[in-house]
Amino acid sequence: MPKLIKYHSLLCFIVFVLLTKNAAIASTWVSEPPVIPKVELIDQDNHSVRLDELIHEHIVLVNFMFTSCTSSCSPQTAILRATMDAVNVTDVKDKILFISITVDPLTDNPSRLRNYAQRFDVKTGINNGWVFLTGTPQQVRRIMRAFGERGYAADSHTGMIWIGYQPNKRWMRVAALNGPDVLSRLVREVAQ
Repeated sequence: MPKLIKYHSLLCFIVFVLLTKNAAIASTWVSEPPVIPKVELIDQDNHSVRLDELIHEHIVLVNFMFTSCTSSCSPQTAILRATMDAVNVTDVKDKILFISITVDPLTDNPSRLRNYAQRFDVKTGINNGWVFLTGTPQQVRRIMRAFGERGYAADSHTGMIWIGYQPNKRWMRVAALNGPDVLSRLVREVAQ
């Protein structure tokens, strides 16, 4: 009988965590948005872009990744790709921009970023709703610091996604491995 109670308690705890997970996420909007430095980065098509301008104009999902990652980057990109499909049927679809920034700028040149995106069937470019960015190590470090990323080695990024809309000053940092349903709901919330 005590074993049964132990398993029942554990099961109740798991159910509680699963039921409250999404509610906790939605109530944790941060008050201060990241302060984005005015640096030019290079996109997957070798075009210069200013991250601060992209963020000012769009509802954004910002993540950090690198193309030779063998752990979380591929699942994270797949989840973001599914999230893109989910938000493309919403009324905010034309305002959304996915921004993936490499943490390995010495390796990840525009061609590698473009090839990485193609592995996930991502149509890239601002007009397609997703850009992959690189720059000098100094530029990438400045961007990472702005988003609270502390590690600067390719294998030390946090695996978090920032979702934000600068005009509303609503930002949230969430685990990258949340499902597309959670991420798409948060995108809709940030636009309100």
